[in-house]
This record gives sequence, structure tokens and C-alpha cells, in this order.
Amino acid sequence: MNKCNSFVFYRSFRAAMEGLLPSEYQMFMNAIVVYGLDRTLPDLPPDLSRIFYDDCYPQLEADWVKWERRQARKGGTR
Repeated sequence: MNKCNSFVFYRSFRAAMEGLLPSEYQMFMNAIVVYGLDRTLPDLPPDLSRIFYDDCYPQLEADWVKWERRQARKGGTR
């Protein structure tokens, strides 16, 4: 699977994390980073999973689709 070197962190992600306990914040942030860079789905507790899939996943996935299209136009990964 292709992996990108960067991803966009949106203000809405920060808003989604407001009120999380420090341990939850760390898990959630790691989930965003791992999916943003490697497209690996996180294994999160139900409450965090709901927040991730409702508030972050759609944008991260849309960014992945755009990245893949750019890579295809370039003829593959660089």
C-alpha cells in the first residue's frame, strides 16, 4: 500500500478532541496520525471510535482519495 509523507490536520479535528482526558487525547491523536499517514484504521474504544468516524475519518479518507489520484496522474508514488 502506498504511504504519504504528510497529511492535513484540520481545525475540526482539534474541536472533536475537546474535553478528552489526556489518555483519550493521546489515543485519538495517534489514530489521526496513523490513518493520515498510513491509512491504517484505528482500534479505539467505542466512544472515541464514534468521534473518529463521525468527525475525522470522512475528511482523512477524502484526502487519501485525492492523494491517490495525484499519484496516479504522476505515474505512481515518488
